[in-house]
Amino acid sequence: MNPRYRRILIVYWKEVLIRIKAFRSFILLVSSVLTIGCISLIIKRGFSVPLALYESLRLLFMASDLEYPSDDPYLQIIWIVFPLLGLIIIGNGFAAMGSVLKYGDRTTQEWNREMAKLMKNHIIIVGIGNVGLKVLKQMIKRREDDIVVIDDEDDSNREEELLQIKKDIPLIQMDATREDVLEMAGVREACCILLLIDNDLVNMRLH
Repeated sequence: MNPRYRRILIVYWKEVLIRIKAFRSFILLVSSVLTIGCISLIIKRGFSVPLALYESLRLLFMASDLEYPSDDPYLQIIWIVFPLLGLIIIGNGFAAMGSVLKYGDRTTQEWNREMAKLMKNHIIIVGIGNVGLKVLKQMIKRREDDIVVIDDEDDSNREEELLQIKKDIPLIQMDATREDVLEMAGVREACCILLLIDNDLVNMRLH
């Protein structure tokens, strides 16, 4: 497979993982509530699994036409609590959608940080000045390595150039001398770090 297409496929898969992560709490909450509802209706009312699932969903969203269980205190709690949980689930779903939109925009730092967290055995390039940018271009052109870039300079012209060549490379625009920034770039999982800041004193400090 062409290395460029392979990188694109890898990035798409990682973006899927990011979106699943954003919906993780939503999926867990819905699954837990529906499981409780299904088990309760199966045991207490003798419903089949599909019917119990259907009625649990209707209870969550206040659409159930089942008779109120006045003779069963346990089911009474289900009837009261489930609509409240339905409202919480709707709110959680909107929050998850917001996270998906935020993480799905490759121009945001959130996307770059989340993508960097998924990297394994990757190369971290610190500094994309004259030397760093040339090295980055060559690595993209000739190799298939996963790359994370750290650079804290805000240069709109260079950023535009980077957006044209990187496509699938996380760029963390923060100070690489900070330990937490290196953690964001996945330093513990990286195979190597290239210190290519134009300032040799800063490179020595990082080394």
